[in-house]
Amino acid sequence: MCFITGHKIHRRVESRCFTLIELLVAISIIALLVGILLPALSAARNTALIIKCASNQKQIVLGTAAYATDYDGAIPRGPDHTLGPLDPSGQGTWATLASNIVWVPQPFLPDADYNAQGILIEGYIHTYDILFCPGTDTPEAYEGQVELIGSRTDFVLSGYMYRALDETTYDKLDSLGVNSAGERATAMYYDVNRHGPPGMPEATNHNERIINAAYTDGHVTTFDNSQQRYSGLTQHYSAWPDARPLMTRIDEILIRLDSPQYTD
Repeated sequence: MCFITGHKIHRRVESRCFTLIELLVAISIIALLVGILLPALSAARNTALIIKCASNQKQIVLGTAAYATDYDGAIPRGPDHTLGPLDPSGQGTWATLASNIVWVPQPFLPDADYNAQGILIEGYIHTYDILFCPGTDTPEAYEGQVELIGSRTDFVLSGYMYRALDETTYDKLDSLGVNSAGERATAMYYDVNRHGPPGMPEATNHNERIINAAYTDGHVTTFDNSQQRYSGLTQHYSAWPDARPLMTRIDEILIRLDSPQYTD
């Protein structure tokens, strides 16, 4: 390709030409630079989302602490009512279930009500947005959730699993007692990664490569989840709507988070 420039009439006309090979070399260099930069930009974006997710969880723990200040140290708990078909044994209640459910509809409760971390919505967190992970891979799993608060027919879900009173011997933020493995219970929230139940969309965060977990003292730690050690898998929903196999899985995850020797 040539670009012709003329300075004055009767003066020599100068010509600068690029050969096809030179043009292809230039395009190749640009493509190479783009190929180098895009992964770096993608990695930077993922890192930013992980940091924002950790910030969300820290803010939720701060909201939990504010709630505990108002209620003699107790953490938010769900209604003291049977779990119904989720636990046919009749032993579990919404007060003790570890879940990401923030609103329970009327078919499951005599009166629809906030549940567990959802209680923080009433004056303890400044925005609903912090209940949802910015690094979600499945935004369709959370579309319209906030608008369903107050519904008599639909659950509302958070992007973070909350321990409530599950696997603990006390209900105080500064002392939840111990879990079933005898370890001190300190993990409060972690990223939801769910492959079930039937009829509901999967919900995963951070491509399931990592999870963030928040603790009673407010610190947040990032763990490798490339082996799905902190995920609810299809087999854990095999008995759905009986949620007891899933509850067992959640207990396993919380024990790992409580116990550094399990979190490799």
